[in-house]
Amino acid sequence: MIAPLLTLVALLAPPGAPLPDDSVYQLKHNYTAATEKPLALDAFRGKRVVISMFYGTCPHVCPMLIQDIKRLVDAADEGTRGELEVILVSFDPERDTPKGLSKLAEKHGLDPATYHFALGTPDQVRELAAVLGIRYRRQKDGSIGHTSVITVLDEQGRIVDAFEGAGAGVLKLLPALTPKGGG
Repeated sequence: MIAPLLTLVALLAPPGAPLPDDSVYQLKHNYTAATEKPLALDAFRGKRVVISMFYGTCPHVCPMLIQDIKRLVDAADEGTRGELEVILVSFDPERDTPKGLSKLAEKHGLDPATYHFALGTPDQVRELAAVLGIRYRRQKDGSIGHTSVITVLDEQGRIVDAFEGAGAGVLKLLPALTPKGGG
């Protein structure tokens, strides 16, 4: 009986309450959203979040990654889907632009109320990738070799589950989208 109560207390923690030590929201970065407005990760506190990294000029893996995330979100029940936020941070702040990210979201038919594309500084990108367990390296031809990791964060920004790879296997994350206790 105490565990569900503690979960409820964590969910109801006021926005100014201290974050858990293992919260991704400990990164106090301000990214630039596709809307050209500042975007801080902790602005999503209180919501389940699907987060990943990509780059806009990627011809193969990143479009599949975005479609896998869309497949995951679309597979969630309606109540869960309405509470989810998706954050996609570019590996390539030198070439991706807010306008380009907006066009990419449009191309994939993504609702900007749920899907948040963002740019950070190279240092912010490196730090977020490390925290999420994503490896990447810029290639001589300008492309970026990277792992494809989709991560689910709980309401306090803690990693609940992650999937590395592509395809229907991403649906293994469905249970992580719903808070314990049926959310």
